[in-house]
Amino acid sequence: MSDRGWLRRQAPTLAALASVALFLLQGCAFLDLPGVQHDEALFAGAILDPREVTASLRFGGLTVPLMLVSYLGCLKAWLYGPVFALWRPDVYSLRVPALLAAGFTIWLLYRLMRRMAGTRAALAACFLLATDTMSVLTSVLDWGPVVLQHLLTVLVLWLAVRFHQTGQRWRLGLAAFCCGLALWDKAAFAWTLLGLALGAAVAFRRELAGAVTRRNLVAVAGCLMVGALPFICSTWGSAPGLIRDAGGFSPSRWKEKLAMAQGTLDGSALFGYLTREDPPPKAAPPGIALDRASVALSDALGNPFEHWLPWAVAAAGLLLPVLWRTPARGPMLFTAVAAFTGWLILAATGRGGAGHHVVLLWPLPQMLVGTAAGQLWRFGRHGGKLVAAGVAAVCLSGLAVTNQYLADLVRRGAALAWTEASVPLARYLSRAAPGEVWALDWGIVGPLRIEGGGRLPVRGWLDMEPGWEVREAVGYRNLISSPQRYLVAHVAGTEYYPGRREALEAFARKQGFRPQTLQVISDRHGRAVFEVFRYVLAGRQ
Repeated sequence: MSDRGWLRRQAPTLAALASVALFLLQGCAFLDLPGVQHDEALFAGAILDPREVTASLRFGGLTVPLMLVSYLGCLKAWLYGPVFALWRPDVYSLRVPALLAAGFTIWLLYRLMRRMAGTRAALAACFLLATDTMSVLTSVLDWGPVVLQHLLTVLVLWLAVRFHQTGQRWRLGLAAFCCGLALWDKAAFAWTLLGLALGAAVAFRRELAGAVTRRNLVAVAGCLMVGALPFICSTWGSAPGLIRDAGGFSPSRWKEKLAMAQGTLDGSALFGYLTREDPPPKAAPPGIALDRASVALSDALGNPFEHWLPWAVAAAGLLLPVLWRTPARGPMLFTAVAAFTGWLILAATGRGGAGHHVVLLWPLPQMLVGTAAGQLWRFGRHGGKLVAAGVAAVCLSGLAVTNQYLADLVRRGAALAWTEASVPLARYLSRAAPGEVWALDWGIVGPLRIEGGGRLPVRGWLDMEPGWEVREAVGYRNLISSPQRYLVAHVAGTEYYPGRREALEAFARKQGFRPQTLQVISDRHGRAVFEVFRYVLAGRQ
């Protein structure tokens, strides 16, 4: 009897842990199927060669990286430094920590929502987030980056709620410090922060008014500045440049960004970006049982490309007036205002045109739906069953779309930015052992940093902006004059920056050199992706 009682008491906690496990299992299916994307590995430029940071501090002989670019900090690099010191850089050491951090975010969301809206609302929100396609893909691949943004957002909310319940000022200060860290990690957190602030002002104005004291304001301002100190020091006095680098203000693309918001909610935003849409020239070798099962399930379900989260969000929004006089009003109003405000700011800037921008607002949609579901659950026994069935249907539709991405990767392979051909490319370069490796296009350096284990002599990618022939003539001649300097380019017709190779070869011919192809690297579907070459004297065989 005591065992049954313990199980009954712990059932919600076990269910929350089950949602975390479900999320992690989905993520594991994508760990090594897509190759490393350049932006996914961008943070590694602060800790692996070639080093690429825009701001750093020097203490004696030690260089401390602060900012990767004006709006992206080195917080992730600081966290991954010990990871890569203990675990050789590869696709697993890159993605497993991010996936685990995202799983912890779901557990923290359960703790938050249980205090905000009750246990049932917390479980609904956790399962909705754990089965959301965009949450899974942007977490395990984390090219946004978004994992730390989501973790810090939920941590800030949990600390704020605990401050309200306990009155302990250190929790408020720690919440502000985490806001500062999030701003340092990515300046786009300002969108989320403004949304959260406005949502709190609208939904919890009495509670907020009671917390606004001089001591609390000093604590918030001080801790926020400490957390964001690397960002503040690096961008002080350059706000116009920061706004320009972050995309500036561009409110003219509302329809496009609205469509992207819908595509992010329904999970379809990454089809054609993460996955290839054209049929492969040859079938890949037979995969593991999971791959075969994924393809079979995709065919059985009719290849679903959209799940039902947008309908759940719309239903929750329409139910807000119905639930106005219930305890769900505050949390629902908060999440609705925060999400809508954040998206409006996002849509008004030059960013926001991609799914990894919109998903920064997660898990606010799942919190909105979960809160509504938790309140409706109380409307009688049959009402609870209907709500549970509805939440389960949304979750199952998310799992189906996530499986569709896996099946498409198995059948057709990853798109160019995610090509798994970066793995054999790194292996070839490791065996060939060139003196230097230079990339001739975007998207090559980042994967080689990781796939090469941080040991390949990658020097960067060639800056061939207008006028390079005059500015860099001596340097480029030195580059092509050594047969130990290998160049890597995307094969003709797939370049991100077409014309660069032609321009370099025209320059080389004038210097008496010609290109010599060393290896063409294909993906597992037989598509030629990379060409490795060097320059030799025109008369040499």
